[in-house]
Parts: sequence; C-alpha cells; structure tokens
Amino acid sequence: MNKAYATTEKNDKLNKGLDELYGLVNSSSSKPSVSWEKYKEESLKDPEFYEAYKEQDPEFEIVSQIIKARIEQHLSQKELAERVGTKQSNISRLERGDYNPSLQFLKKVAKGLGKELHISFK
Repeated sequence: MNKAYATTEKNDKLNKGLDELYGLVNSSSSKPSVSWEKYKEESLKDPEFYEAYKEQDPEFEIVSQIIKARIEQHLSQKELAERVGTKQSNISRLERGDYNPSLQFLKKVAKGLGKELHISFK
C-alpha cells in the first residue's frame, strides 16, 4: 500500500483523487494540465475527500508541498532529481507515496527546490 494513500476502504474517494493528481503531475513533463491549487481546492469541496485528506496529514501534506513547489518552478521530475543528486524514479516514487524518505533525503529535496525543511510538533 502506498504511504500517501488512504488506509481504509472508506477513503476510496481520496485514493481516486490521488490517482488523478499523480496522473496529472507525475510525469517528466514540466507543464501539468491543471494547477495543484485548483485541483486541491476543487477536491477539498467534497466532504468525504476532505475527511480522508485530513486523515492522511502529514504524509500527504509533505508530498503535496513537494509537487506544488516542483510545478510552480516548472521543473520536471528529472530536473528535480538532477538537483537532488538522485534518479527521476526516486522523485516519482516520493510523489506517489511509494517511498518513505529519510529526513536527509527530504532536506536534499527541499534544497533542490530552493526551500528549507521545517519539522514541528503541534
């Protein structure tokens, strides 16, 4: 089971939404057919999707922020991978939720995106 995917059957709607999102942005293309913010805004209007989305925080939020930053910078997965010093397939797995990254790897991704990694307990 993918880490970012919902873990119960009641979250099928979230899984379907994630599949759509990954299909739109999980390619080497640097120009997705829909903006992340628009997709997220529309999807979160659905109460079932919203509840399932919140249940998956923080894993989904980390992946979401990485995808969003990559798209905003018009980077392909391959280009981000080159900045991070890894393979495109590792970025793809990260964005799909198939990979439980180390903090060190997340720091490298953040740096590759010109960002800083902040972790907190609330």
